[in-house]
Formats: sequence, structure tokens, C-alpha cells
Amino acid sequence: MSVGTLSVDILEAVYDEVVGDHTPSNSYCTVRVLEAHGCGQWKLRQTAKRGSDAADEPLAPRWTEELVVPGVRLDAKVVVDVWDSPAEQPTGGRGVAAADVFLGKVSFVLDKLISAPAPEWQLLIPGRLRLRLEWVETNELDVPIGKARLLTIPGDEGVDDAQAMRQSSASETGLRAEEPSPIAQTNVLGQTARPVSMSRVQASFIADEVEELSDDSMLEQLEDDLSQPEQSAAAPLAAPQETPEVSYIEYTHCGPETKENQDALFTLRFDEKNFVFAVLDGHGGEFGRVASQAASRAMQKYLAEHFWRIKDQPEEVMAACFEDAHKAIYATIKAQEGVIERDGVLISDFSDDGIEPDWDAVDGGTTASVAALIDGEHLVFAMVGDSAAIFAIPSKQGAADEVKVTELIPEHSPTRLDEFIARFSDSAGMVVYNLPDMFDDPDCMLTVFCPDGSGSWEVDQANQQAADDQGLGFKTERGDRAAVILTPEDGPYSQMMLNMTRSIGDFYHQGYGVTWKPDVRTLRVSDLMEGSEQAVLCLASDGVWDLWTFEEAMAVLAGAPPIDEAVQRKQHVLDFYEESRSKGQEVYGDSADNLTGIAVFFDAPLGT
Repeated sequence: MSVGTLSVDILEAVYDEVVGDHTPSNSYCTVRVLEAHGCGQWKLRQTAKRGSDAADEPLAPRWTEELVVPGVRLDAKVVVDVWDSPAEQPTGGRGVAAADVFLGKVSFVLDKLISAPAPEWQLLIPGRLRLRLEWVETNELDVPIGKARLLTIPGDEGVDDAQAMRQSSASETGLRAEEPSPIAQTNVLGQTARPVSMSRVQASFIADEVEELSDDSMLEQLEDDLSQPEQSAAAPLAAPQETPEVSYIEYTHCGPETKENQDALFTLRFDEKNFVFAVLDGHGGEFGRVASQAASRAMQKYLAEHFWRIKDQPEEVMAACFEDAHKAIYATIKAQEGVIERDGVLISDFSDDGIEPDWDAVDGGTTASVAALIDGEHLVFAMVGDSAAIFAIPSKQGAADEVKVTELIPEHSPTRLDEFIARFSDSAGMVVYNLPDMFDDPDCMLTVFCPDGSGSWEVDQANQQAADDQGLGFKTERGDRAAVILTPEDGPYSQMMLNMTRSIGDFYHQGYGVTWKPDVRTLRVSDLMEGSEQAVLCLASDGVWDLWTFEEAMAVLAGAPPIDEAVQRKQHVLDFYEESRSKGQEVYGDSADNLTGIAVFFDAPLGT
């Protein structure tokens, strides 16, 4: 194994002005150099702390110190954690204070950078960090015997290469979510490891002796695993040593220029194997965007703080996350001008003249599809609504462009019998086909289900045929019929329609069977890939999915160029979304929907 001198130069950072509830004011970096130590362990070789030299520019700090480490093998890993101290506290010293705020992590394995250098600019939770890495081979006397190798590519934040695809989103101007990701507090850090006391965290930075770490997290230490075992060796979520390279590409567009984009998306990246991806599709004439943005902010904050719990408590964490988002929408809509609360329902005056009040329930809610990737292997997916998530691998049989697709959780459509039985069979609300004349013609008010004669329910075949005869048509290219949840005509407020059985927000509908509680499913990426060299997961709003069969859409995405052709892969994916937008415009005109999606690629590690 080649040995050489490593130079790590932390140059500068650029942060969002407000990150969650925090504004960076006095940031610094901790730098660790780790070497492979067998059985997936890492041995700490060197640690250092770099403080800001530009206190007058807290949102754009610069650093000048360089860390030089001799005798570094090419299998070493460099880990940089970025923190922020309260303005009144100095950044001096080598420890991390308990009050410090975690802003993000970047990490690299040197031998991978030899063949695929990384861009200097790297993605953090609230912004970006610029750093430069250089390595030169040396002899046993630490004398250089080769040419220095620059392991990072100079340039701006938009550098497109294989490493950029692994470490940041390949988004373009106008194609990225507007809301910033929140910070994670020191005592949780957004790590998959269990938390330990801050004194132990500090110790890992100030100890002079060599320590052994089980991964690149400062929180989980090998001696903790030996002295305080928390899981048996047969724990069902043990990750394989080799996991795929992960990259992702984001897209969002309003569709017709006259429409407001009510969609939202976000990605939280904790390191190269731990991510959260989410797509939200807001609905409601006045408060759809308010709902999706409020939910997005709440989810980012909660998941950044509780990510480390998802692996062991997937259903509990996701349920709490969705509940937080539901409450955030309520508080945000309630704060809008003209909205008041009455008997637990948000209402507003819809009168035209403003003289005689016409109080009615306000509408506004959102779908939410959230995928948490843990250790590059465990995929926890939670969902309400119809923003589907589809996983695809190349088919082992048939034509080259055929794929095997897996819908992680079926859409929460009103035509799902199990959803109807669970929540609507005893509700005053109705599940009906969405016919244009249903409010004017009683013959067009056709329920989707009927009693089956044995105490349960079944699809009403006669009503289905009648709806088809009256031109109901299909909502999607997959043959789904359009149906809605309809609040009762004699209810306290106007009849309102919703085309899904689960959503966040939609508070009036929540009283008639609709729920914010998500379906949650845990899967293994290795099981889904079935030995394939490449796979793709796509989370998207129905503005994308309604235009394709799942097989058609995923065949296009799965046919993207390989990871070492990152620029071409990015363009391939964006072309697919643009084709979807054009198709929607052609079919629906100015009523075409917003389109949002995240394509997540899983590639066998380069060189395997």
C-alpha cells in the first residue's frame, strides 16, 4: 500500500442566512484523518480544528491554516465536520462544546479520489464548504518520490463529475427546492450511531493516543461497542461491508407558466451513505404551497435531529415526523390573514362583499413521500398521498430496455378497498367517482364501494360501469379511475373533495376518515438490487407519474449513463423530466400539473 504526505486545506464556506432556527455566526471545522484497520474499522491518525478568520463575514468565512499529515496510506479517509459556536464563545481549543451546532459533514477515501477527484465545493446541510486535498507519495524517510496529486478539482459549486454526483445534487438554477435544510443540534448530530456524552465526543478530538472508530462518525466508538453492547450479532439490520455508491438528481417545475408551484422537495445528506429524500405535492387553491413548504420545513428539522433513531424505530420516528408536519401546516395556515379557528376547524370569510360573512372551511394540504437511506443499505420509506416512490433494476430477462419495478408503497387512492374499509366505511363522508356532473345530476353521484352481503365491502361493479359509460376515463396512464373523498352535504361547511385517503393538512377532511398517519416500510437496498450493478429510485409527484406507466418511466431512468459519465447522466434525467412536462402540457394544456422528482442512483463501487 502506497504511503505519502497528505495536505488538507480548508478554504472557505458559504451558508444560508437562516438555517432552521439558527444563523451561523462563528463557524469552525474539525478535521480527522482515519486509516483502515480491518473488519470495517477505522483508526484515528490525526485530528485538528480550524476556526474562522473572518468573524465579520460569518456567512462566508475563510480559513488559511493547512493540515499536513505525513505517512498516510491511500486507504485513509478524511472526515471534515463543520460546527458553529455561539458568537460569544471562542472557537479556540480542540474540543467541541456542548452548545455548538452541527452544520454538516464531508468525507473522502483517498484511493477513490486518485481515479475520480472530488470538486472543491462540497454540500453541507445549510450551504457549501470549499476545501483542497493533495497527496504525494513518499519513501520511509518521508521524502517525496513522486509527483503531488491534486485530489480535488478547482472550480465553482456546479462542477459536474463522478464525485460531484455522489456528494451533491446535480440541480440547476430554477430546479432546486427553495427552502434551506435545517441544522442538527450537537446532542443528536443526525448520525446513525447512538448518542454518547459530550465529554466522550471531546475526548475523541483531544486524545493523543490512537483510537479505533467503527465508522466515520465521531459518536460511535469501538470501545463502546465492546463494553456496552446494545444489539446482538444476529440483529436483522446489519449492513453489508460493500454498499453501492449513491448519487441523486433533483427537479421541480411549475408546469404551465401561469401556475404556482405547490410542490416541494428536499434532500438531507449526512455523509456518503446516509440521506433523506422527500417529495411533497401541495394542493388547495389558496394554501397548497403554504402547506407543502410548512411541512417541508418541519420534516427537515425533525429528521435532522432524529435521523439516528430511524434504523431502530422506523415507524415511531416517521409517524412523529409526519405529525410534526401536520401540526406545522395547521399553525401556518392559522397564521394567514383572515383565517380563524372554530371548533377545531380552520375557517375563513369567503363573502364577496365583505358585509355579510360567509364562513367556510379552508382547504390546504400536501402529500409526502420520505425515503431515509441508512448506512447505504437500509431504506425506510414513509408516505401519505400519491407521490409514489418506484425502485427499478434492469430486467434479467427480455429486452435491454426492460426493467423490474417495485412500488415501495401503493398510492393512497380513494379506489383502494383496504383504505375504504379501514377508515371510510363508517364515515359520514363518501367515496365517489369524480364525474363533472355529480353535483347537478343525482345519477352521476356514484359511490365506488357497496356492501358485499357478508358484512364487508366490495367494488360496486354496476356503478363502475355506469361511471365508465358517462365518460369517467382514467386518471393515469396506468388505468386508475378518478375518485374523491367527499365531505357530507349536510355538514357544517361546504362539500369538499380530496383525491387521496391520506394527506398532511386537509383538516376538514380529517374529520371524515382522511388521516395524516403514514404507511411505513423498511427494505434492504441489496434485496431490491438483486445483484444488479445499477439501480434507480425515483420519488415524484403525480405530475410526473400520471403521464407514464411505472415501467415506461423507470425504463428511461434506468437507462441513464453510468456513474463515470456524470454530466451525461444528469442531462439524461433532466431530459426525462422535461419530456414529462411537455407531455403534460400537450395533454392537459394550462391545467397541467406541477412536476417534481428526485432520481436516486445506486451504483456498484467503481473498480468492483
